[in-house]
Amino acid sequence: MGAAVSNSFVTLTAEEVAQLAEARARPTAVAKAIRDNELDGATVLAMDEDDVTDLATGLDRKKLLGGFRELKAALGREVAEVGTEVGTEVTEPDQTAQPVAVVARQEEEEEYEGDVTVVEEAEAAEEPEEEEEKQQETTRPAMRVEAISDVSLLDCSSREVLKASKYDGAWARLTLEERVGVTKLVKSVASRMRQIEDALASFLFDPKNQMKDERHGVRALLFQREAADAREEVLTLLRDLQKNEAKALETFVAAIVDAAFQRVPGYDLVTTTRKKTLGPSGSQSSDCDVSSSDAGTTCRRRPKREQPMESCFEGFDVSHVVVRELWTERVKTTMERAAKIVSSPDFHSLAVERCFVDPSDAIFLAMKIDNRDGRTTSLTWLYAEHLLLSASFHADVETAMETLTSKKLCRVAHARAKAGARAKEKTGPNGDYGRRTPKPATRFLKDILRCSLVFESHHAFEEGLRLILAGFAACGPPKDRRHLSPMHDVLLNVFYKDFIAEIQFHFASVLQVKPLAHLPYSITRTETANLLTLHLFDFPHVHLEHATRNDVKCRLAL
Repeated sequence: MGAAVSNSFVTLTAEEVAQLAEARARPTAVAKAIRDNELDGATVLAMDEDDVTDLATGLDRKKLLGGFRELKAALGREVAEVGTEVGTEVTEPDQTAQPVAVVARQEEEEEYEGDVTVVEEAEAAEEPEEEEEKQQETTRPAMRVEAISDVSLLDCSSREVLKASKYDGAWARLTLEERVGVTKLVKSVASRMRQIEDALASFLFDPKNQMKDERHGVRALLFQREAADAREEVLTLLRDLQKNEAKALETFVAAIVDAAFQRVPGYDLVTTTRKKTLGPSGSQSSDCDVSSSDAGTTCRRRPKREQPMESCFEGFDVSHVVVRELWTERVKTTMERAAKIVSSPDFHSLAVERCFVDPSDAIFLAMKIDNRDGRTTSLTWLYAEHLLLSASFHADVETAMETLTSKKLCRVAHARAKAGARAKEKTGPNGDYGRRTPKPATRFLKDILRCSLVFESHHAFEEGLRLILAGFAACGPPKDRRHLSPMHDVLLNVFYKDFIAEIQFHFASVLQVKPLAHLPYSITRTETANLLTLHLFDFPHVHLEHATRNDVKCRLAL
């Protein structure tokens, strides 16, 4: 691209991205694919490998994937330089800067959400000894932070930002330079959030943007067409925040997480093997033998990588209600057993201590009511099945990892089951799985049950993966994201008593600083089509006649 790059890199045109590809990425087919498909900067950074594969018609898939990885790494270096000084121009990026990729959207979204659960529920790791900590700081790759006009920021012993307890462990592990950079960038995000909050309040309390309703009083026109122009001020500010301040913070934090990953013992082994194939190939534990009577031979085919579904639910939407007279025997038995557990006075302690589910989740109340009324949906039934399996699944993972946990080389973090509301959203008409077939889309929920393993080294990770594959049948190969910033993890779906669960593999030093990534991630993932999905703020949707400006508040712990 030229010598100067601004922090609005995500608005690069397709031609500008193609020029960058020609300068830094191979093969040249990458630039051609960008021009042919008019892929701008924001689109390229959001693309995952499946998206790239879709472009591979007539091209060598591996070469195209490699070229796009190099291009995203090049863009990441540009971002890393820009992220330290929002709104300025910088010269050609330092070649020693750490490459940074952007969090993959859509399919990656829920997987990253699992990381949040792990961090918040896991016990805090012990602080390293002072000498050991100093040694770690000397080996950390340098991250340049521009001169800061506000000298008071240099005294970061008293935290000015991110004061919530969930950030304590991460903050303690930052260098002074990193604290200065994070403080500056979070303050810029907070300033923009205040502007959005003011604009949102002005919109909500403007009579031109309201309507009267018999049941709900004065309502805000959060998505209606007649207030589209008035909403644009709020949405434009939000888009600017996503493209500039939040993106800069995301990039800077990603560099911190990348550095933490490089400090994991055994990192050299990973770089020399560079994303080597993990676990079984497609013809091993995830396959099954099938005899073909027609051919008279035995062939191999892959079992379905989806949850089993009872015949009474087949072909219907996720919200379709099936009455008891049509239930299969398995559905009847499962709903009765689940309803009995949920109705038990011991359910709360059982849910928290052994099943690792949220006892207040409405999906469990639905099990009791549905069994009583003799009508249920595929989603409620599937959650009932998982409730019956949850305690034994987590116990079996503990048993499988005992040799490593006893040596303190690994820790098992029992993440809560996916929230019922989240599952309903993902399988609904507008969800990630809503348009998949065959129906119901609940069959594509493969991470209702999930558990995380946190390793101290890459060697322990390799052994842990071997132990899991020895104890569980893999549902496809592991999803290796160790070199995807800021993930640096591995996801594995496994079969467990006919159903599918997810096991996540993390590294301790990465998880310690990963909470810092949640803030920019929550901003950049926010939809900007209308105000109905603006979950960054608490604000009244109805009965505005009783609300005040103080009811509009930012939900983020800045």
